[in-house]
Amino acid sequence: MTNQATSCDLKELVRKFIPEIIGKEIEKATSSIYPLQNVFVRKVKILKAPKFDLGKLMEVIFKILFIFLLYQTS
Repeated sequence: MTNQATSCDLKELVRKFIPEIIGKEIEKATSSIYPLQNVFVRKVKILKAPKFDLGKLMEVIFKILFIFLLYQTS
């Protein structure tokens, strides 16, 4: 799970939690030790706050404004 969490951003990690991809990977990884069934991620705790990136924030805001302006002109 640590590898999955560190290799992607928060949006991608949430996308992996919703269809239970990580739960299936845990089932596969532990199948040689003990056969687990119905593995689900129930609770997630953020241990370290993500870095604040002003560039990404501005990019998201500009995308939203661009879509809003396109919607208003049509």
